[in-house]
Amino acid sequence: MEHILDQELPRFNARLTRIEIDGSPDLEAQFGQEVPVLFVNQRKAFKYRCTARDLRRRLLHEVRR
Repeated sequence: MEHILDQELPRFNARLTRIEIDGSPDLEAQFGQEVPVLFVNQRKAFKYRCTARDLRRRLLHEVRR
């Protein structure tokens, strides 16, 4: 997922905030095995993986909102 994010985010002038859940009992309980998980505008958009096409589609949707 990181490779796709590195390629696609600059096209949308988007930024990524990476949060490690290791060592945080609250985050580990909330996300468990659902990592990596990607939120777009504070909403869960993808977990485990995403394709460049799906990410572009989601980001375009957000831009149009």
